Amino acid sequence: MAVFCNKCGASLLDDARFCIKCGAPVPVQETRPVMSLEESRKLAEDLKEKFAEYESAEHDISEAETRIKELGQSKGGHVSWFRHFWPTLLVAPALLFVSRWLVRWLFDLEIISEYGLEIWAWIPYILSLAAIILGIVFACRNTKKANANIEAERLSFESRRKKLCEELENMTGKKESLGKELAGYNNIIPEKYRNSASMNKVIYLLDSGKAGDFAEAVRKLILT
Repeated sequence: MAVFCNKCGASLLDDARFCIKCGAPVPVQETRPVMSLEESRKLAEDLKEKFAEYESAEHDISEAETRIKELGQSKGGHVSWFRHFWPTLLVAPALLFVSRWLVRWLFDLEIISEYGLEIWAWIPYILSLAAIILGIVFACRNTKKANANIEAERLSFESRRKKLCEELENMTGKKESLGKELAGYNNIIPEKYRNSASMNKVIYLLDSGKAGDFAEAVRKLILT
């Protein structure tokens, strides 16, 4: 069976130790018997399937890496309590001013007596204090809810990232396993032709009678 240089793809003599074209060393290998047409076609079909799996794994790894990159990093952080409370600092003084003006207006209309004014004068301060208390309560509740949502999003993000990393690890393992399996054919298939498309061409050469065995089909593939 013909042997090719792993580096440049040049055809080598059976007993060659170095490539006559690029000078790369040739690994020592056992002499292989000439394959029959049926054996050659079966080998081409098997390699086509394995190369297709390897190419698919490479594509899936690239997509997974892209998704992980697009996912970025978790934003994290938290919402400050003051973020929800500060509107109260505007509402409380405004409520105090408006309610005091209203009490004074009712007194001017003699709807409130001078004795009643002493009691009603506390109403604006009570309303303002109530607004502050309600503001504190709502700020605490909304801050807690917002931070809970942020934490839920963070956990969801970490879960998605972990799942993608696990998928990437599995696909990388599959690619490495296929790579080791295909490495056994490096001496009979030049690097340029280690793909499913080239194996399709090898099958065509065998089926069309243009090549009698796998080695001849590879050799003709290189010359085309």
